[in-house]
Amino acid sequence: MKIEDIVITDKSIVLGVFSTDSYMKCRDLGCYPYYRFKDICPNWIDIYSVIEMVADASKIAKQIIFVLDDVHFPINPEKSVTCAELLLICQNDRFFEKTIFVKGENVINFDKNLVLDNKTQ
Repeated sequence: MKIEDIVITDKSIVLGVFSTDSYMKCRDLGCYPYYRFKDICPNWIDIYSVIEMVADASKIAKQIIFVLDDVHFPINPEKSVTCAELLLICQNDRFFEKTIFVKGENVINFDKNLVLDNKTQ
């Protein structure tokens, strides 16, 4: 399955490294990028941390597209916001179940244990 085959819902968000082509493609298909999360979060607070914003948007989103381009394993959530976002998604079954993972042009099956087993390395 390719990115173009994803059926984007009215409340789809995109996470990942925002400078990648795949991220831009998902945004162009209608996913809410980070800077538009406040459009779908009714209780938006300007003092939220990035992870708090991602968590709130993930609760509201019907679908999460996570672009894994430029994400290096093992992840380091202390040094990378994208890695912290990935850890958040993998630690929350509700978020993980509504997440579609993308690498390059392709939708992939992603094993969250790649993150959970190595989150501090």
